[in-house]
Amino acid sequence: MNTSEYLEQLRSGVKMDFSDFTNLIDQEYEFLNVAFTNSGLVNSKEENQGTAKVFCFGLMYSLSESETLRCFGEHYHSVIDETENHNSHLNIRSFMSNGWKGVLINQSALKPK
Repeated sequence: MNTSEYLEQLRSGVKMDFSDFTNLIDQEYEFLNVAFTNSGLVNSKEENQGTAKVFCFGLMYSLSESETLRCFGEHYHSVIDETENHNSHLNIRSFMSNGWKGVLINQSALKPK
């Protein structure tokens, strides 16, 4: 799936898989690990790089907060469906609460090949 196809599916509301996102990034983009902050959650360039890729991609394509969350695929849905463990996927939870206003990241870490 290329970027145009991915964005079309994402914007149509189709349930996405995180592996579709990571495969797209691996095939069509160069990514340099980057530190970022998500509403007080400080992430080094050695951790949570899947989230960093989602945020860079979301900024690159001006995705809405809901579109960005859907890029996380099954991880986002597990947070929605979870009733007991509220400590998993803290970056997703933080983004759900605070959206783009809480994200500080160097978007240039992601570039088309």
